[in-house]
Order: sequence, then C-alpha cells, then structure tokens
Amino acid sequence: MKDQSFSGIGYNFQAQDACVIEGAGKIQDRTKEHLVTSDKAIVAARKLLLKGIQDVKEGRDPLHVVRDPNKNDFTHIAVISEIAPKAADIGSIVQQKIAEQSSSAQFS
Repeated sequence: MKDQSFSGIGYNFQAQDACVIEGAGKIQDRTKEHLVTSDKAIVAARKLLLKGIQDVKEGRDPLHVVRDPNKNDFTHIAVISEIAPKAADIGSIVQQKIAEQSSSAQFS
C-alpha cells in the first residue's frame, strides 16, 4: 500500500472520497456494532451528524452552515491534492499551490 494502490481508483483523494460516499449502499444496522477506542473519529463524526440533525429539527442552523453572504467567504482555505516526493519540503509545495490557485482565481 505504501508504493501501490490496490483500490483500482488510484491516489486521487477526490475520486476515492466520491467512491466511498456514492457507493456506500443501503443504510446499515449499527445497533450490533462494537466500536473500540481506535474508532474515536467515527464516534465523533456520528455525534456531529446527530447534533446537526437535532439542530435542524429545532429550527437552528447546524454547525458550519453559513447563510450570511458577507460571512460566507472561505478563500483562506486551500484544497490541495498533490503527490510529493519523500524528500520534498511540504510547506514550500503548499505555498506554491496556494499562490497558483490565487493567481488563477484572479483571471476566472
């Protein structure tokens, strides 16, 4: 797995993410599930989803829903999908990609 991908999807995160989300299948019965301490992220994600559902039921916006157009600006967040060599300076690569995204956004 370190040097090869056996998924048939490759290393592209967006493609893998879409596959998991869109190919999830029917809703599973989780009542007999046995989560362990290494499943903390799953537990946290489910709690956030349930809290969001409860917020909507009670007429509140769930976490991270921004309806005010003046506050709905997330240009400070960069989404980067890149395969970097082992010896690469990740910070430099990220800064370069952010600069490229910024310059291309000015022309679109």
